[in-house]
Amino acid sequence: MPESEKRPFLPYDHELSLSELFSETFRVARANYRIVLPIFITFGIINALVNAGITLATPPIKTPSNLTSSSTSQLLAMESSLLSSAGFIVLGLVLTLFILYFSAGIGVWKIDRALKTNVSGGCPLRGKNLLNLALTTTIVLTVILLSSILFIIPALFVATIFYLCLAASVLEDKGAFEALARSRSLVSKRWGKTFALLAGTGLIAFFSSFFVATITSIALSGSTGSVVSSAVQGFVEALAFPLVSSSMIVLYYSYSLKDIPHESHRSPYDYMRPEPLGSYFFAENTPPRYCPQCGVRIFPEERYCHNCGHPQEEVKS
Repeated sequence: MPESEKRPFLPYDHELSLSELFSETFRVARANYRIVLPIFITFGIINALVNAGITLATPPIKTPSNLTSSSTSQLLAMESSLLSSAGFIVLGLVLTLFILYFSAGIGVWKIDRALKTNVSGGCPLRGKNLLNLALTTTIVLTVILLSSILFIIPALFVATIFYLCLAASVLEDKGAFEALARSRSLVSKRWGKTFALLAGTGLIAFFSSFFVATITSIALSGSTGSVVSSAVQGFVEALAFPLVSSSMIVLYYSYSLKDIPHESHRSPYDYMRPEPLGSYFFAENTPPRYCPQCGVRIFPEERYCHNCGHPQEEVKS
């Protein structure tokens, strides 16, 4: 493994620029891909089965041979089939997004454990964490879906501002609404960088799966090819989502910079306490004095402890 991938993970010492966000996302994804692969293979299979089932269940659109001379009943039947097909397509999209982003949240937890402990394992997520993650994912997707009814811009805005809610849910053990509020706080005034990373990683996942699915559909024609192509696309999408998990965790730690103590960057002088110069030169025949509050040896003339500031009793001569 390259030396750059071996370096231990630590909270960044500055907020990352856009180019640094992309490079760090790819580094984290590459270094931890094998660790999270079992998770995304499992959810990839689930996603493939869901996509194949939705494709099989979607009714064909009944289009009259001649639209201009079609009767009212034929037009109504065509409209009904269109709405039915659209409903199945939307259902498939919502289920796919839920599966992918729920798995991305688990991937965030797994990568975080690996980065902090340098091991591939870690304690399992508790049922409460999984429930919070599922509820958070459901609320975000519902809000995005409702906002998309208005127009695409509100949906993108909502997706951007709540992009880190899954990371907040699993890394800070927050409830759904707390995670949403935390994500909004982190992303505030950083919408441009967040959207760029969201769109970049999301498009890579989509186009990689779309490319493979297109090749599959060309190789297999007919209804069988359509079902297999949908299943393949769902599976490959999940295999590309470790990149999304990595982008979430990199953004989270870059934006949380002020909230995380940087022990590795503290100066040794931060732990030193001031002492009067005379305290190093106690007279040999002078009985030692100790602060009754903290127990530190103090200079005979000190009226206040140099360590804790506790007032000292005067020594009677």
